[in-house]
Amino acid sequence: DELFAPVTTLRHLLIGLIALALGGALFAAWALRRNLARPLAQVTTALERFASEPSSRAPLSGPAELAQLAATFN
Repeated sequence: DELFAPVTTLRHLLIGLIALALGGALFAAWALRRNLARPLAQVTTALERFASEPSSRAPLSGPAELAQLAATFN
């Protein structure tokens, strides 16, 4: 109906914006996991290895803070 055309257009716009925001949030979560969680898991694994083998090394990758933490144990 002509009467509800603006409401329908607004509804479609809002659905599109919500879908875009959801896609952005999923991308941000993926990027955070890739750039933070993986290097953190590598440092954790290296530290567990270090407990039984003190000469082992931790990988110096990831965000600066994690690389610095790994360097501290190396």
